[in-house]
Amino acid sequence: MNKITPPNFLYIGPDKSGSTWLYKVLSSHPQCFVPDAKDIYFFDNYYERGFNWYLNFFKSAPTTAAAIGEISHGYLFNADTPARIRKDLPTTKVLTTLRNPVERSISHYFYLRASGLITCSLQDAVSIRPGIINSSLYFEPIARYLSAFPQELINISFFEELSSNPQQHAFSIFNFLEIEQLQCTDFAEKVREARQPKNVALAKLMKLAALKARDMGFASALGKIKNSKMINTFYKPLDAKAKNSITDSDRDWLLTHFRDDILRLQDLLQRDLQHWLKEKA
Repeated sequence: MNKITPPNFLYIGPDKSGSTWLYKVLSSHPQCFVPDAKDIYFFDNYYERGFNWYLNFFKSAPTTAAAIGEISHGYLFNADTPARIRKDLPTTKVLTTLRNPVERSISHYFYLRASGLITCSLQDAVSIRPGIINSSLYFEPIARYLSAFPQELINISFFEELSSNPQQHAFSIFNFLEIEQLQCTDFAEKVREARQPKNVALAKLMKLAALKARDMGFASALGKIKNSKMINTFYKPLDAKAKNSITDSDRDWLLTHFRDDILRLQDLLQRDLQHWLKEKA
């Protein structure tokens, strides 16, 4: 049996910040391998299953692959994950793309609506699903990774860079992963717009079934389904009514939760984030 090469990069999160775009871009690069299962969640949710269980996701990686890795957007927020990664993959590179916390939270809210998991207003949804806000608080998670990893193994980018110039953003990631800067796909077409379900009850059933399938060990099969064109038939673009359900008051309310965290992150990274502090993006 051939020895499985462990991953040498991980995208650690957050979600709603281009992780699906990144997965599709890296999947299209001939020098890169990512498994069918996006969001394996080994280092946060399934660590007790053991490292050999995790390595099996990479057994199909070709010997020609220079970059082997995975995308699990929960790794950023689990306090135990940085130490686990450093123990099991001491030289692996980690990537994160940070998005304006207000905009990321709104996108998260629309995702939960699209999944049929909530139907209420944004502010009510936060009380039910605090992750809408918690997954936009970056300072402490980023500080943990900066303490656990040498600077040369960490790539911190920003969603604005992806939005304004997808190709340049992709090339900067390729450079970090030490693979060729190839025009391997139409980068701009990989950015997924917010969607809503055609049938809310069916969307909720599909989401709950997907969560159960992941827990049962069918992450690879689930990944193939999620990445298929078939899944798009269950959704449609977000309509104006849904977009307009987010008010200026909602944005101001969100910003009050994030202001101090943004200022601390700005000092930590020595990066100007004042545009995140504007009342309306």
